[in-house]
Amino acid sequence: MFQVKLKGNIVLVTGAAGGIGRAIVERLAREGADVAVADLHLEPVQEIVSMVEQMGRRALGLSIDVSKKSQVDDMVSQVISEFGQIDILFNNAGIVIVQEFLDIKEQDWDRIMEVNLKGVFLCGQAVAREMVKRNKGKIINTASLAASRGRPEIAAYAASKTAVVSLTRSMALAFAGQGI
Repeated sequence: MFQVKLKGNIVLVTGAAGGIGRAIVERLAREGADVAVADLHLEPVQEIVSMVEQMGRRALGLSIDVSKKSQVDDMVSQVISEFGQIDILFNNAGIVIVQEFLDIKEQDWDRIMEVNLKGVFLCGQAVAREMVKRNKGKIINTASLAASRGRPEIAAYAASKTAVVSLTRSMALAFAGQGI
């Protein structure tokens, strides 16, 4: 039996439609959180919203490309409008394209960096602006073991996740004195 540790918390989860994201949302809802479910793909988002609501929690589904600032800003505004605040941001959106190092296409490199790194930056910045107003919040960024162990077939992904680890450390230092 789960304890209701997060009752009253509003959590925004990006990349919520995939396996890890869905599991994160389910666990958060079981622990009492209301969840904003954000992903590029709306159909699975709607299914997850239904699951959360069946668990007796409030949910909001959002289709978003985390690499687009205007969409990120709109997402944060919608969550604030619906729930009044964001207590926890779970930056989980990410992509991997399996390619040997010499076969990585520039557009694939750019897209991986846009989603995996820029998305964490944009979402973190937008949500942190709201959290600073309340002097309270938590930001969780999903990295990967690939951040500390390169692999030749996912070099771009590994590089992006290494950068996420560094960005997370910098964010922690930037907001430590502000309750975040």
